[in-house]
Amino acid sequence: MQSRFGIPVGIYFHSYAKTPNQAIEQAEWVKEQISKYDITLPIAFDWESWNSFNKTGMSFYTINKVANTFLDKLAEYGYKGMLYSSKNYLTKIWYPTDHETWLAHYIDKTDYEGEYSMWQICETGRVNGIEGAVDIDIMYISK
Repeated sequence: MQSRFGIPVGIYFHSYAKTPNQAIEQAEWVKEQISKYDITLPIAFDWESWNSFNKTGMSFYTINKVANTFLDKLAEYGYKGMLYSSKNYLTKIWYPTDHETWLAHYIDKTDYEGEYSMWQICETGRVNGIEGAVDIDIMYISK
């Protein structure tokens, strides 16, 4: 799907899944919502319930399994997925994955050593015509 201005469009999904089965249900729900669109950019999986992580009873293994289950299920449907996360969590919690990474690191020059295809550099950007702050991201295109 491209916007009416010719800009490619992807999907960002904030998940609260605590089990792989919930991740499958969420992936199926996302597929139903977007099936009539031609999505050209990845579907990003974001899990940000870190303040309540200990209450979920999840392990680091389980959270990684949840993310990969969601992304793998979407891949079965023909969609490209990616993991969205901060540098801190990418370094300390997320295991390496076959899926692309969208790095959130609000700094002028990142020192993140892993591979990433998108980089969110701030959440305080300004764009004419949009009231308030916006996220600013860089997408790297490989040839």
